[in-house]
Amino acid sequence: MKNTRKAGALTAAQFADRVVRVMPRLIMVVTATERNYLARGLITLPQARVLLILMDQGPCRMRHIARAVGLQASTITNMVDRLAGMGLVGRHGSAADRRVVTVSLTTKGRRVLERIRKEKFKTAMEMFEHLSPRERRQYPEIMEKLVEQMKDRSRMP
Repeated sequence: MKNTRKAGALTAAQFADRVVRVMPRLIMVVTATERNYLARGLITLPQARVLLILMDQGPCRMRHIARAVGLQASTITNMVDRLAGMGLVGRHGSAADRRVVTVSLTTKGRRVLERIRKEKFKTAMEMFEHLSPRERRQYPEIMEKLVEQMKDRSRMP
C-alpha cells in the first residue's frame, strides 16, 4: 500500500500529542510575562468567564450566568460572592421576587478586564511579530475554525 502522507506530515494523534505537550509551556511563558488579575491568580479562568459574559451581555440573572458558564447555580453563587468581595461585580435583588438576583460588572471589574485585554494584546504582538505574514494570517484562521468546531461540543454560547 502506498503512503499518501507527505513527508513530515503528522497524524492527528501525533499532532494532538505535540499540541498537548507544548500548550502548557506556552501558557506558562505567556502568564509569566503578564501581571494582571488572571496571571497573578487573583481570579480564576471561570471567574474571568463570568466577567466577560457580564461585559458582553450586560447585567444578567444568576441562572443565565450558570447556563452560560456550564456550572451549577450553587457554584456560580459562590463565584459571584468572591467576585463581589473583590469589588468586581455587584449583586442586585429584585423587589418583585427576592429569589431573583441580577449581577452586573462594576467599574473596577471593567478596568480589570481592560487591563487583561491590553496585556494579552501586548503579549500577542510580542509573540507573533516574528512570524511571517502568511503564518500570522493562518494562525487566527485555524483558531476561528477550531472555535466553531468545538462550540457544538461545548456549553459555550
